[in-house]
Amino acid sequence: MGVCVVLGARCNNTGGGPSGDITFVAFGDTPYNWFEERQFENLVDALNADTLDFVLHVGDLLWRPCSDEKLRERLEALQRIRHPVAYTPGDNEWTDCWGTAEGGYEPLERLEAVRRIYFGPGVNIGGAPLPAEAQSRDSLWAEFGENRRWEAGGVVFATIHMVGSWNGRGVFDGRKEADDRAADRRTAAAVAWLEDTFRAAGEADAKGVVLVTHAYVDPDTHSNNYVEAYEPFIARLEEEVAAYERPVFLVHGDDHEYVVDYPLSDRRTGETLTDFTRLQVPGSPEVGWVRVVVDTASMEFDFSRRRVAPWNLW
Repeated sequence: MGVCVVLGARCNNTGGGPSGDITFVAFGDTPYNWFEERQFENLVDALNADTLDFVLHVGDLLWRPCSDEKLRERLEALQRIRHPVAYTPGDNEWTDCWGTAEGGYEPLERLEAVRRIYFGPGVNIGGAPLPAEAQSRDSLWAEFGENRRWEAGGVVFATIHMVGSWNGRGVFDGRKEADDRAADRRTAAAVAWLEDTFRAAGEADAKGVVLVTHAYVDPDTHSNNYVEAYEPFIARLEEEVAAYERPVFLVHGDDHEYVVDYPLSDRRTGETLTDFTRLQVPGSPEVGWVRVVVDTASMEFDFSRRRVAPWNLW
């Protein structure tokens, strides 16, 4: 599992599995500044030179300001990718936008902007559409157009809007009761979408499930108070994984470190849920991605970490 450093437009994209398997790229928490933006152009060129089924961006498209202009700039950059792109929002796009340097925005107003710009009617991210159903099809969750689900190679994929910064519950000047209610509702929507995704996977006799979020909390590396901000999602995830008894793969960002491990345990027994694999993608200051090949016969995952050389700005 080496690291490919991009000096031009492509890495060696061979290997990983036989023809017909699922090949996708996951990345996030970038670009944050002007030189990462230049490196991001090379990242896009590398992805466009690759053969991929789709691309996953796990959120944090930017780091201040949180303006509509910056959000649209990032969308235009993603539209340069010739493959379908699935995106789930990060905290930098809306939750953390209350600070002066970020623009002094109301976080919930920025969330509405993200939904309008990235998930509005007729918006496809990337150069090709990704046929997917949205949670907003259910009138009970009409505002959650960002939670999407699709199938590829007998595997069910789903994006679920769970952000960092204490799951959007972080304290800030001017925080209102509406912010708390919105965090509760978004978490409830995440739980409902998680349950619906495993139901759909069971009905389809899917080979496995891949979940995509911005943030995930590992009880071994986060405080109990921080973990509590993500309940009942984590508890429900444990239950669904234990009951499903097939491979479940979670892709996320937020902490900016490359990690592949098995961090989920059944709290009833204390046993590690070995069917659950977590990929945390690297992030700023590294501009990189992880190429994933899924062998759909064995449901084994091959990971290849890639990055743009930090001096490669042109």
